[in-house]
Amino acid sequence: MSKKIKKPPFNKKPGKEQEISSVDDPYWKVSGIFKDPRWMGRYIQKFEEFDEDYPLWVGELMEGTPTLYCVLGVTKGASEEEIENAYERKMKLSSYENEVIMEAFEVLSDPELQKEYDKLLLVFRQITKCLPPVSKADLIENHSANIQTEKEYSRMNQLFTTYKGFIELFPYGIPDLYDVIGLTKRSTIKQIKRKCRSGSKLFNKIYTILGNHSSRADYDFINYFFIKYINEGIFESRDHYKEKWDNMDSDLYEKMIFNALTDPDEIKQSIIRFSEIMNQNQDWKQYLPPNKKTFFSILGLDHSMLSGDKKEIEKVIRGKYRFLEKTPQVNLAYSMLKNASQREDYLWIIENSEIIKVYGDLFFSGIDHTEIQSGVMQGYEIKEDSQSEEKYTQMTFDDIMEMVEKIVGNEPN
Repeated sequence: MSKKIKKPPFNKKPGKEQEISSVDDPYWKVSGIFKDPRWMGRYIQKFEEFDEDYPLWVGELMEGTPTLYCVLGVTKGASEEEIENAYERKMKLSSYENEVIMEAFEVLSDPELQKEYDKLLLVFRQITKCLPPVSKADLIENHSANIQTEKEYSRMNQLFTTYKGFIELFPYGIPDLYDVIGLTKRSTIKQIKRKCRSGSKLFNKIYTILGNHSSRADYDFINYFFIKYINEGIFESRDHYKEKWDNMDSDLYEKMIFNALTDPDEIKQSIIRFSEIMNQNQDWKQYLPPNKKTFFSILGLDHSMLSGDKKEIEKVIRGKYRFLEKTPQVNLAYSMLKNASQREDYLWIIENSEIIKVYGDLFFSGIDHTEIQSGVMQGYEIKEDSQSEEKYTQMTFDDIMEMVEKIVGNEPN
């Protein structure tokens, strides 16, 4: 809805002109003086014309939203490529509404629209001379607050690549790193160093983060951002998952957190690989954990025996197969294990089945995956989440396959 400018009372006299500018938004200028609106008739008329033709532009300016240049983070004269890159970056994570970001991209990509917008900025500067001091102060305060908020979003966007794994597991209850090492945010670097001397890979990694002033400040900022900008439902979901982390096998617990900190794409890559293998080999399900019977046991093999030269491995497998009754199970086990590529995939599934099931436990245990992930960074928007009272039941491989399809289908490219 268009916002019409209310003409202020004529009780102020013109004063010496002084520009009040934001360092981070050089094209947003508010005059420091007051002028009688009766002397600004042509500017008021022009501003009202802009309000009719481009109500979004006028409305955002009068609410203290930074200029479209600042919204995208580009300067006048920016190239088409720079504008496109800025647009893509802002659409990932920004405090500005998508509508405003899209408008900024459309306007700054069109030379004619950009000229019109630049004219509006000049008129806006003149119009601010008509605003009463209180209204002008509110406008400047709102603009400054918008700038500061976007700075924090921009910093979070920059940190996302480094802490992607941790951020994506945040709504699923991944423990705070201070809690992992049994300390608090007030702990000194010396205390952190002393606590991390255990020598475990996870504790050593945590020390590289919390034992360094710069990286520790980044990590603390991520937690600050969550508290300030993420809706309360996310923290309720973390409480829901806390018991799962507390009861997790210690080796898996450390592996999950370590992978989140060192290999941010590990979760997605593991789930995609699991999906691809299982979709191509549906007949493997009954020969995978927690079932006791495996392709190795069917042939009387220990997978530790299958190492070394490829020909030697095939010789061992043929030797076992030769003396067995050729049942469908035996034939399936032999045909699979003699194929080096399939054998590698089967071993990978067995070795990673526990952690895949943990992912399933976390992602699909009564709280909608897509809703929760939306609340943190999925699609890079802050949204409302939803919860369910359903209780968790033991995951099966069929459940995991369902989980895989949902996750792969909802992951950004």
